[in-house]
Parts: sequence; structure tokens; C-alpha cells
Amino acid sequence: MAIYPIATAHLRTYLKKAVLIESPRRGVFNITARGLAVPDEGLKALDAKDLARFSEFQEFQRASQSSAASPSAALAGTCGRA
Repeated sequence: MAIYPIATAHLRTYLKKAVLIESPRRGVFNITARGLAVPDEGLKALDAKDLARFSEFQEFQRASQSSAASPSAALAGTCGRA
């Protein structure tokens, strides 16, 4: 698989979680008011550190980290039950 489709999918997810874009339906993306304001800040690049200032993105990262830290934790409570 090519790297670009994967990178593009990650980029879309990050921008959506930071509420810089919205997707009203499949394949359609709109830049939000927050997203329109970002270029005015004079950043040369936008990375996860920059997105971390948005509370929605922080929540997304916390949820991602907690599920990645213990992938079997969700199944531990169901083992051995009938």
C-alpha cells in the first residue's frame, strides 16, 4: 500500500479531531471557522504539538493512548464468563 493514502487518512482524522475541518458526508470536507484562523497564525507547518492546544484533540489523544496502552484490558473482564 502506498504511504500517501495512509498519511492522508491520518491527516484528515487529526484535523477532524481538532475541529479544523468537518465532514458532513462521505468524501466531503469543509474547513471550519477555527480551521480558517490557523493560517493567520503564521505557522510554517502544523503538527500534533500544534493541534494539542485544542481540547477536542487532547481528548482524542488521551483516548487513543489509553486504548493502545492496554489493548487487552477491555477483554479481561469478559474472560471466563458464560
